[in-house]
Amino acid sequence: MTNAREVALRILTRIEAEHAYTNLLLDAELQKTTFDNERDAGFVTELVYGVIRWQKRLDWFLDQVCKKPMQKTDPALRRLLRLGAYQLLMLDRVPASAAINETVKLAGKLGKESKLPPQVAKNFVNGVLRQLDRQRADLRDPETIGNPVARLAAAHSFPEWMVARWIGRLGEDGAAEYCRKQNQPTPLTVRVNSLKTSKHALAEQLAQRGVTVEELPGNLPGLVMSGAPPTSELEQGLCLAQNASAMLIALIVAPRPGEHILDACAGSGVKTTHLAELMGNHGQITAADLHQGKTQRLLALCKRLGISNAQTFCGDMTTARKLPGMPNAGFDRILVDAPCSGFGVLRKHPEAKWTRQAAQIAELAALQLRLLLNAASLLKTQGGVLVYSACTTEPEENEQVIAEFLKQTNGFRLESPAALLPSDFHAWITPEGFLRIEPPDGHFDGFFGVRLVR
Repeated sequence: MTNAREVALRILTRIEAEHAYTNLLLDAELQKTTFDNERDAGFVTELVYGVIRWQKRLDWFLDQVCKKPMQKTDPALRRLLRLGAYQLLMLDRVPASAAINETVKLAGKLGKESKLPPQVAKNFVNGVLRQLDRQRADLRDPETIGNPVARLAAAHSFPEWMVARWIGRLGEDGAAEYCRKQNQPTPLTVRVNSLKTSKHALAEQLAQRGVTVEELPGNLPGLVMSGAPPTSELEQGLCLAQNASAMLIALIVAPRPGEHILDACAGSGVKTTHLAELMGNHGQITAADLHQGKTQRLLALCKRLGISNAQTFCGDMTTARKLPGMPNAGFDRILVDAPCSGFGVLRKHPEAKWTRQAAQIAELAALQLRLLLNAASLLKTQGGVLVYSACTTEPEENEQVIAEFLKQTNGFRLESPAALLPSDFHAWITPEGFLRIEPPDGHFDGFFGVRLVR
């Protein structure tokens, strides 16, 4: 019999040890696990995302009933206590007795993961969680903290340095709203593969299987669905998972059939394949990435989706000068979907709250600028289009990178994407012509995009 809590704990342990993406590790674990109850997969997902998303708030309460602060507690026991506390404090449907007893059982199975003998670990976890349950009505709420940075950080479960940044830029109310929205569950959105089916046909196919679907606004090629991912349709290449905001970026690139396109930071190819679909599989896309594993996954994705006009290049795009598929005059259009802090997609990647460091933002901004400058050298000199995008909301990685790029280059002008995007999304276009989604808005995560024309 598979224990959902044990599966959740295993995933939480690996995420912390490997600094892995929550969604990828969770999906991989669920695919290879057979549950006795079909609802258990949802329970595992709830526990994993809930503990990671709310760990600072959970620690705030646990610190009030534990002699040793959570940050100094044995990591294996700390994960267990958070798992139990999340069920006690934030899941009304889980009886307190089940939350405590099942967590105590897991403590006895830690083995070498914990420094304590099994029975001592069980007694410790049992004592802390029962004390938390008894005293829950008397626990001090983080909303009573006087310092606004510390208050928002504990109440909404974010590192203080992040909250301090957002208060400085958005004010206290704006920062609180940002935190609230980033703690909401992320919607499951898929992009329909127009080379194999239509949005209407796929929606009907899913509806016949009892899947509830909703179309994204603005005639985007995407569907929002509830429940488990459409495994069969994904395997057939009828659709692929994609962030709704990210679907706007290929529209801003606006590739034409027959053109030569460079996707300079292609990753596993989600945006590459969208560009190919917009081109009707005609023309040539060069998809570049630093990591060979990602370019291999990109080729596999292209095969599944029926895309034949993409080739890959594995290399450093801050220095690469000659790429496969590059015309002598340069590429017609280049997309730089740059590595970033990911602060716009914390709903999907809550682990980034605890793995990112403040110093990384300046490092990422420097990398983003180098990528843009090198991309400019690969773009044709007359009429070339350079699009920069990032799934972050931090100005240092967005507007300030573009300002520095324009300062160091000649011949580029910023062009508003308004003519390329449906009117549904014009509210997200700034007076300067940037696409800026902040904070997350419904099905759309935080995102940034800009179109530069030579």
